[in-house]
Amino acid sequence: NRGFVGDDELLQGVEGIRDIPCVAVQGSADMICPPGTAYELHKEWPEMKLKLVKGSGHSMYDPGIKSELIQATDSLRKLDE
Repeated sequence: NRGFVGDDELLQGVEGIRDIPCVAVQGSADMICPPGTAYELHKEWPEMKLKLVKGSGHSMYDPGIKSELIQATDSLRKLDE
């Protein structure tokens, strides 16, 4: 399904998605996808909103991550209103 991309593929392809509204929610203690990768992406794509959740890991069920995901979804939904 090509759901995963190569190491730098997203960073190199930012120009193609720059105008798409995006919110990245990142746990500060995520050991699977370290926060540094989110910072790298945000550096190349400053239009992307980056929400760093202090003390949270990788799980979307973490209360802080879940809260930020709901807020992000609501903010993107409002773009259509």
